[in-house]
Amino acid sequence: MSGMASVYRSSDQRSCRIRDRGERRGDVRVRQGPVPPGPGCRTWERRYRNGGSTLLGHGDQLVFRPVDGKISTVVASVPMTPPLPQVRKLLPAALLALTATGLATVDASASASANVSAHARAESAAILRLTYENASRTSGNPKLGFNECCAPRPSIQVDDLPRTGKYAVRSYLNYGDKMVAGGTRAESHTMDIDASHFRSGDTVYYGFSIYLPSTWQSDSREDIVFQWKPWRDTCEADKYPSAFLSVQPNGKWRLRVNSDSKACSTPDSVHKTSYDLADVKPGQWHDFVFKYVWSYGSQGRIDAWYQTHKSPGWRQVLSATGPNTFNDEDDTEGYLKWGLYKPAWNTGPTDVNSRTIFHDNIAVGKSFSEVNPAVN
Repeated sequence: MSGMASVYRSSDQRSCRIRDRGERRGDVRVRQGPVPPGPGCRTWERRYRNGGSTLLGHGDQLVFRPVDGKISTVVASVPMTPPLPQVRKLLPAALLALTATGLATVDASASASANVSAHARAESAAILRLTYENASRTSGNPKLGFNECCAPRPSIQVDDLPRTGKYAVRSYLNYGDKMVAGGTRAESHTMDIDASHFRSGDTVYYGFSIYLPSTWQSDSREDIVFQWKPWRDTCEADKYPSAFLSVQPNGKWRLRVNSDSKACSTPDSVHKTSYDLADVKPGQWHDFVFKYVWSYGSQGRIDAWYQTHKSPGWRQVLSATGPNTFNDEDDTEGYLKWGLYKPAWNTGPTDVNSRTIFHDNIAVGKSFSEVNPAVN
């Protein structure tokens, strides 16, 4: 059964299709915790038979319940991690809980793999994590900044369409909105959050979720929705982002990477590389995790993982080596930006007149589990 798609039935009797990462190995029922915000996808149940021990599904909150209906339960939360080795015995924390509830019937003779155990420990504190759960667009961080138009209608607001929890941040643009910071944009940024800054030589994980409304229409020009942006040096007139994620006219999520080994960059000296990561699917939350080894030389590396809330199961969509940032004369740092930037609207109209997008669970950390956007 491992890796096969299975239909799970939710509590309101509507079904959704998700990926089965377990095997039928034990006479228990598995309830997989919330998969917001899709209707009918709140609680999942799967019955496993044939005796033996169950396999934990990665990233799922599992409630183990004897088939005879006894009320004793045990919950094990397992962060999703790449790669995705299967866990053939319950994790130690789950075993302790089983013992405490009188259900210690699982064979614990073999422990989980070291890789999964490390990621399955309680989530450690990220360098930065913005979940918007205080219903504020700053997510409780007063240093979070905004480049937006237009009073009295702020183009960046908190909204109750979350990836997890209760809230996310919504960014909205109209063609003709006043340009801000040299462009047509509605973006949050971490210019003043020093802990989020990056420079060549750093190894950093980034995680975030993006939701495109079901009404999202394809356009003839790209929409930039997340940026890793260095400050320009004093010798430079302007500066490309080190990398940015965009929605492309061909319906793809694309990562563009810019680099330069020269201390002072010019438009002609910048090396540009693009990677198509996955299909754009309106009406779904798209989860991304990136691992950057920042370097303007050959030591650079980018790994990326992706899933949607309707098709959970992390898959690696990028493993690229080579330069991915700039050799800055002043050892300049970079910061993060997310929301909407529509560069084509700086000079004229395109096929669409407005854009709305949602972001949630933006995180910076030193491990996948710290930045996993699928957990709150």
